[in-house]
Amino acid sequence: MRLNASILGAAAAGVVLLQTQAVIADNSLLPLPPDTIHQPLDNTILNPEFVFSAVVQTKRAAKDFFLRIMPLGASITQGFGSTDGTGYRKLLRSRLRFAGWKVNMVGSKRDGGMADSDNEGHPGKVIAEVREAFDGSGSSLMPNLVLINAGTNDCIRKLDPPGAGERLRALVDDVFSSIPGVTVVVSTLSPHRDDPACAASVSQQYRDLVGSAAYRDARIGLADLHAAISAEQHLTADGIHPNDEGYRVFAAVWWEAISKLEDRIQPAPATDNTGLPIPPDDDAGNTRTCPKVKGVARGPVASQRGSGKDDGIYVHDRVERGVLESGRVEKFDGESAEEVPGRVYFANLVVLNGRFERDEELDDLVRVRFEGNGDKGRWSLRQNLGEGRFGELVEFDVGMNCGMGNQQNNDGLDDFFCIKPNSAIAVSLNRGDRTVDGGRVPIFESIGDVTPAHAGFEASDVRIADIDGDGRADYCLINPESNLACSRNGGQGDDFIWQGFKSVGGLRDVVFDKKPGINKACIFLGDINGDFRSDYLHIGDTGAIETFINSRGTIDTSPGIVPDWQDAGLTHPGLPVLGDVRDRIKLGRIFGSGRLDYVYLKESSRHFDVVAWENKGSGGRLRKSDGDFYCDMRGTGSDDYVWISEDGREAELYANIRSPPEWGHDVKIDLANVAGPRAGMHLGDWNGDGRCDVLVQDKGTGALRLFENQFVAGGNVVSFLDRGVVTGSLSVCAEGWGVSSVFDRGMRLADIDGDGRVDILCLEQDGRITGWLNRAGGLEDVGQVKFSEGWDRANIRLADVEASGRADLIHLDKYTGEARVFKNDGYKGVGRAGGGSSVAWSDKGVLFSGVDRGANIHFSNQGGLGRADLVRVLPDNQAFTYFNECSGGAGGDDGPIVDPGLPTISV
Repeated sequence: MRLNASILGAAAAGVVLLQTQAVIADNSLLPLPPDTIHQPLDNTILNPEFVFSAVVQTKRAAKDFFLRIMPLGASITQGFGSTDGTGYRKLLRSRLRFAGWKVNMVGSKRDGGMADSDNEGHPGKVIAEVREAFDGSGSSLMPNLVLINAGTNDCIRKLDPPGAGERLRALVDDVFSSIPGVTVVVSTLSPHRDDPACAASVSQQYRDLVGSAAYRDARIGLADLHAAISAEQHLTADGIHPNDEGYRVFAAVWWEAISKLEDRIQPAPATDNTGLPIPPDDDAGNTRTCPKVKGVARGPVASQRGSGKDDGIYVHDRVERGVLESGRVEKFDGESAEEVPGRVYFANLVVLNGRFERDEELDDLVRVRFEGNGDKGRWSLRQNLGEGRFGELVEFDVGMNCGMGNQQNNDGLDDFFCIKPNSAIAVSLNRGDRTVDGGRVPIFESIGDVTPAHAGFEASDVRIADIDGDGRADYCLINPESNLACSRNGGQGDDFIWQGFKSVGGLRDVVFDKKPGINKACIFLGDINGDFRSDYLHIGDTGAIETFINSRGTIDTSPGIVPDWQDAGLTHPGLPVLGDVRDRIKLGRIFGSGRLDYVYLKESSRHFDVVAWENKGSGGRLRKSDGDFYCDMRGTGSDDYVWISEDGREAELYANIRSPPEWGHDVKIDLANVAGPRAGMHLGDWNGDGRCDVLVQDKGTGALRLFENQFVAGGNVVSFLDRGVVTGSLSVCAEGWGVSSVFDRGMRLADIDGDGRVDILCLEQDGRITGWLNRAGGLEDVGQVKFSEGWDRANIRLADVEASGRADLIHLDKYTGEARVFKNDGYKGVGRAGGGSSVAWSDKGVLFSGVDRGANIHFSNQGGLGRADLVRVLPDNQAFTYFNECSGGAGGDDGPIVDPGLPTISV
């Protein structure tokens, strides 16, 4: 839009009236509203080139490229003196966006309350120093529009004011020589209340400079701030910097100057200042090439709103299975009826024929009797044969004289913990079983004490349970307030190390405080819903149970990795019996669902019958975010968001349209012929065509079956063609996957050699990585890719952080999500890199700030720059993305695009 104006008043009188008409595309004229007459800002005589008016502001057709604007100068460019610290920048950007421009502010600094806050404003710097700042970073950021406001500090410091114009000429020449096709707008100086003569003199030098023959054919314009600003109305108390209204005038001055040059502004150049090509920017004007710097990211930007599905809250249901005849508990001679229930346990000591997955484990019936003075225990078990049937009673030795079973080393078998009267514990590890007289007998090996005594606590205060769901037993104490204080077992394999739940260095952190002051004897910890996390169960006198489900939380609900406890209410109604039967209530995995079933030991004259209710409850096990995958399914250069159900049969695709939190919904994904489960599914570009395929892993061998992406550009369905097993007879990785963590996967697919094809990586429990390169001619075994750093593999991610084309290794702090990056320096040959690895890695330290616990952190190329953006995904699948951009990233708008209502300058 251009404005045609006829002057109706006299400039010399200090009042200028404009009558304007807006010319629109069809050359018809729109009359202005009646209030278009506007008074000047003060009664001084304005520069005759400048008049103020209210104008019709309408959107014009947007250019098909970005304005990459570098605001260049000192403290006024930074925005000093403005309420929000943005000065003119936010107002000018809003006006340009309203006019239809795509805008990306660029610069090495970020200041003020706006999303797109990049600038090159350096407080206190004189013209020569501003020139140095530009030479240091300006050309590499490739602006196509540079706005220069410099020289005020030359006046303040009385640094040769008569030579300011020549110093500015040197700066302008640097800009033109280093950036082909750039457009420059030079601003005159704001009036200086204490030294008006200097600001006026320097401003005139700038007018003469811009109008000189040297720049007759250059893309250069003038923004005459000095003529527009009132020293009395528009400056702060220091008499130098504009106030909020002054910055509004400055934004209007810039806008008018840019409007006069809009047809001459060119797209940002595709070469750097040496003439070499630079990687293409994305369509948001972002450059790809720069080191990742900690704390430098655009965000958090809301990027998901809670899509996907979960299984709701836990709702208990049960089926009465009656007396399990083969589970009868005999009374030994000398035992009283009161003693027997306390000597009966359910624990997974042997595996039936070695055929059960972890979620199908069966607990055996275990009991102990004591001889003599009670110091020696004789342990026996009835093996659980499935369907509520138990085998013959066989004795075994636990290597110590006390204890009860639970998992210590994440091998799926319950170990034995000797809980001593002073709350200390010793452990015997379950080393498998042997056959004795037709029955399976576990073999135990003592490793001695694993925790010391704790003053003020007794054996009855101890609970052993898996609180964080990693398959290893944690140590909990019930404190005097009846709250649960726990230390997590952070070891690997047989080794143990005690850590906190709020921080790695803490111990016995309170993890549950929802039932203070209750009878400690009522507290039982066990997995009621089959998600491998121990839930909190309060067992009443009649056997009624109140349940709190242990769920993965966020820093918003609990610190560190403390669980988020969901109140499931009264889940078990109890029994119609008289008296306290709490000690006769047992919970165990009797029927193979992975959930704890309910058992009542009903006394008869010579024995106790095992009366069982099978747990048919559901819910509270799956979080929506468990199904999240990010991969480029359509070959657009940006990762789409894919949600997959637990069984791998149901999926949803959300196309990346680079407008978070909006996603495209026109393209569907069809997994009808893809066999899950989700834990064994991988998304990655196997054949190098730019689109992600689905590969399904055999848990036992690691063999991969390829389902090739058949999407065609412009299509509306991503479907897959079964190409069969692509690893041949090779058993590539038998590490499988863990019990509950989304990221506890022994296999990952990532492009580590930069050929555009994902490679196979095998992660051992301690983080050691071996690999096979996915070459066009087949797999190449490259041995060790990265030696162990002693990391839990669930805290490892693989993603390209700096657009090198190769996946870097990222290690997350599980408590804070802070991410340490090991840059992938390339494949060097088998055993030729550090520590006998085949890939060289350089430790870049922490490059991503912590925003949530590690289990909630993903990395995805959502911005389309080939750089790993950090995505904080809450369990309910709301997500926030921190875009990994170079300085000068697009930043984005601050809400809806609206007219900021600037005063208008006209020439």
